[in-house]
Amino acid sequence: MKDLLTIICVSCDEYADMWPNFFKCKQRYWPDCEFETVLVNNELIVDISGIKVINCGINAQWSTRTRMALEQINTKYVCFMLEDFWISKKVDNSLIAEVLNTMEDDGLKYYKLDSFSKIKTRHYKSTNHLYEIPSTLKYGISLLTAIWDREYFLQMLGKEDYNPWLFEASRNKEVAQSQTEKLLGVYDNRDILHICHMVVQGHYLPVSAKKMIKQGIVLNTEKRKVYCGIAYWKYRVKKAMSQYPNVKKILNILGWKSISDKNS
Repeated sequence: MKDLLTIICVSCDEYADMWPNFFKCKQRYWPDCEFETVLVNNELIVDISGIKVINCGINAQWSTRTRMALEQINTKYVCFMLEDFWISKKVDNSLIAEVLNTMEDDGLKYYKLDSFSKIKTRHYKSTNHLYEIPSTLKYGISLLTAIWDREYFLQMLGKEDYNPWLFEASRNKEVAQSQTEKLLGVYDNRDILHICHMVVQGHYLPVSAKKMIKQGIVLNTEKRKVYCGIAYWKYRVKKAMSQYPNVKKILNILGWKSISDKNS
C-alpha cells in the first residue's frame, strides 16, 4: 500500500507555529504509518524527522503550492490535510487499506474523510458508512481532509495562482450549473483519522484546545491565543446563522460576514 498514497500537509509559512504539534500528533497516533509524508510551505527551511519538505516560494498562493507538490509526487493517491486539522486518536491501518482498496476497485477519485460534514445523501452501494457525493451537492468537494486521485486533483486545480477559498467557490459554482447529476466521490462518516479542528480565524477553538492539552499536547500560544469571551460567542452565532441562507444574506448586507465567507 505504501506505493499508492502520499500524505500532504499543504500549509504556508504564516502557520509554521502549527507544524510541530501537527506532526507530533501524527507520529503519536499513527506511528506505524508507512506512507511518505510531505509538508508544503513557502520558503521556511524546517527539519522534522521523517517529513519531506517542499518549498514553493514566498509569493506562491495555495493553488500553486498544492500543484507544485502534486507534480513532485509519484503515488496515485494523496491524502490532503491542513496544518490545523490534527489527528487525535490511534489510526487503524486496516481502515486506510480498506479505503484504498475501495478507491482502486471502484475507480473513485475523491474520498472525503473529514468529521465535520453533515452529508446525508444516498448510501454508496450497500455500505452503512459511505455516502454518495453527487455533482449537485454544495460543498460536497471541499478542502477538508480527503484522499484524492492525484491526477484528478491536478485537473481540478487548473493552472492559475489563487487562494483556497476561490477553489471552493469554483466548486460551488459548478454545483449551481450542474444540469445532470453524476457521482463525484464518496463521504466516509467513520472519522477514521480522528480529526480535531484546532484553529478558526487565527485562534484556537476552546473545545479543541482543551482536548489536546488534556492529551499532553503543549499549545504554542505566543503566535495565537485561544478564542474566548465575546469574540468567541460572536463567532459561534455567526457560524450558526450561516446555516440559514436567508439570514446569511441579511448579515452580509449588514456587513457581518459569515464564517464561510472569511479566511479561517
